[in-house]
Amino acid sequence: MGESVTLRPARPQDARVAAELIYSTGPASFNLAFDSKDKALSIIRRLFTKPDTIMSFKHATVAEFQERTVGVLILLDRNIERQTQVQSGAELLKIVGPLFLLFRLPIYL
Repeated sequence: MGESVTLRPARPQDARVAAELIYSTGPASFNLAFDSKDKALSIIRRLFTKPDTIMSFKHATVAEFQERTVGVLILLDRNIERQTQVQSGAELLKIVGPLFLLFRLPIYL
């Protein structure tokens, strides 16, 4: 029998690979929201390492195949989503600053 995919809880150390995988789900949207791939990846990585954000490792499961991360799944129920919205916004504000968000506001709306 061949090797199978294994699932495990994500860890903060998975941020680099997880950010690439999350980014790959909508590169055009992330680039529009955050101005560039590099900036988007940086933001996703930072949000992934924070325990109380919508993209946190705490809500993620990593899929591995032959000791290589091949997928990430982030699942939130509505209560967790509501609980993490404020902290996610606060972290985003810390990361990019108020001026960046102000200039990008028309895109977010």
